[in-house]
Amino acid sequence: MGPQHDSWKPARRTRLRYNVCAFESVSHKVRGAFGGGHAGYNWQSNALVLGIELEGGYLGVKGSGFSPTTPDHFFSTRYGAYGALTGRFGVAYDRTLFYGKAGGVLARIRNEAIDDFPGNDPDHYGLSRRVRWGFAAGGGVEHAFAGNWTARVEYLYMGFRDTRVFDLGDGLGTVSPPSPYDFRDHLHTVRFGLSYKFGGPIVARY
Repeated sequence: MGPQHDSWKPARRTRLRYNVCAFESVSHKVRGAFGGGHAGYNWQSNALVLGIELEGGYLGVKGSGFSPTTPDHFFSTRYGAYGALTGRFGVAYDRTLFYGKAGGVLARIRNEAIDDFPGNDPDHYGLSRRVRWGFAAGGGVEHAFAGNWTARVEYLYMGFRDTRVFDLGDGLGTVSPPSPYDFRDHLHTVRFGLSYKFGGPIVARY
């Protein structure tokens, strides 16, 4: 169990396609730091370690950008609370564990598209603000450094299901029909954490 799981996310991006008839693709980077906690259970047989882990926290990650071909098209992405359930599998050597992990993730994501920036015409504004699910996978190294305390460094990829938002066009769907915006959000994260191992009938010994 981890009393604190401080994490840092260097940079990754949101990719989107808007005005589907034109098939223009735009991407922008998101940056930020995040933190949370984790709890789990490990089973060890000789050098083989298997486990399950639940984590949750807040992603202070955001970014924005403009279309390179249409400068008044503005897009932004912001993340919020998240949670992940993953399985762990690894090999222990002395007091160090080398492991991989994979599972599912949920996160609150806000995607915004403005078709006439910096104007505030609601007909040219699209917004998605909801919890999205996705896939998480990564790996890391964990070392037992003092009694039951361990420290880890870990990489985790989080890829979320695509979402589509529309603006209102001219409100009639004739002169200027609603424009679709397809957002594809994913994160590459590097995290640092501390864990405390509780005893039990079957425990990890690394």
